[in-house]
Amino acid sequence: MHSHVLLSHAALRRNYQDLSFCPQNNLVDLALSRSRSVQALTALFPEANLMDAKEPGASQLPFLQSALLPQEISQLSQAALFVDDASGFSATLNMDEHLVLRQTGRDAPVSALVSSLRETEEKFTKSGLSFAQDARFGYLSYRPVLAGSGLYISLIMHLPMLHFLKQMRPLTEGLKEKGCVVVPLAPTSGRNPARLYVLSNAGSHGKSDEDIINQVLSGMEMLADKEQAIREKALAQKEQGTVADQAWRAYGVLKYARRLTEHDLLTQWNSLRIGVMGEILPLKLSRVDDLLHFANDAAFYQEGSKANDFVFRRAEAVRRVLAGGT
Repeated sequence: MHSHVLLSHAALRRNYQDLSFCPQNNLVDLALSRSRSVQALTALFPEANLMDAKEPGASQLPFLQSALLPQEISQLSQAALFVDDASGFSATLNMDEHLVLRQTGRDAPVSALVSSLRETEEKFTKSGLSFAQDARFGYLSYRPVLAGSGLYISLIMHLPMLHFLKQMRPLTEGLKEKGCVVVPLAPTSGRNPARLYVLSNAGSHGKSDEDIINQVLSGMEMLADKEQAIREKALAQKEQGTVADQAWRAYGVLKYARRLTEHDLLTQWNSLRIGVMGEILPLKLSRVDDLLHFANDAAFYQEGSKANDFVFRRAEAVRRVLAGGT
C-alpha cells in the first residue's frame, strides 16, 4: 500500500430482514439482533473478544481502528464491538446497522481485505442468517443512500501539506467525480493534530467490488500525488527549511519528553513523519507509524495502568520505540 496510507479498512453493512433497523430503537428487535450476531460471530471466531459499548473503555480500540467507529457509541442500546485481533476481523453490532463486518490491514492490498471479508460473509449466509435486500436496490440500510452491495472501503491517509495549504476542500469535487469522499479523522471535535483523513467510496449501489476498489484507489493516488508534490517543494531547502526544523524539534520532544497527552503525541508525530518521508530524520517510517499505537489509551488500559499514569506511560513508550525498542 502507498506510504501515505496508514490503514486500510473494508466493511460490509447488513440488516436483518425481519427486524426494524437500528434508528427505530426497538429494544426487542435490537436484543434479538445482537443475540443472532454474537452467536454467529462466536462460532466463526471463538477466540475473539466481545465488548459491550456501554462498558468503560469499550471504545478503546487502537487509535486508527477507533477512528472508524460511529460517534457516541456508548449511548446506543444493545451496541457492541466484536474484535478478533489475530485475523484483523471485527464487527460492530447495533451501532448504525444491525451488523457491520469489518476487515482491517496495515499493509495488505485492499483486494485481499475484500476477499477475506466476502469469505466471512459467505460463512454467515450459510449459517442461515438472512439480510434485508431488494432486487432493485440491493442490501438495504437505514439510510437509502447506503443501499447497494454494502461494501465500503476506507483508507486513513496522512496529508499534512494539503491540510496546511487548505487544499482539501477544493479537492472534494475531483474526488466526488471518482465516487469518493474524504473527511478529517476527527470531524466532530474540529481538531485534527495528526493531519489524518479518511478516504472512502460515497456509495455502493450498482457497483461491483472491483469498481469500488478501483474508485477508492484512484482517489488515493490523486491525493497522494498532490501531497507528495507539495512536500517536495517544502523540503527543497532540506536542513535550512522551516519544515525540516519542525521535524527535528518534534524528534527531540518525543525522544526526551516525560509526559505526553494524546494531543501532544499526535501533533509532534505529524512533524516527525513529514521529516521521515522527506528523508531528513534517521528513522524508519514503520517505526514512526508504530507510535500511533500509543495515540489513545487502548494500550494502557490493556496493561492495567491507572488513568492518571497514562501521560507518563505514553512518554515512556514513545521514548522506548524511538530508542529502537518495541
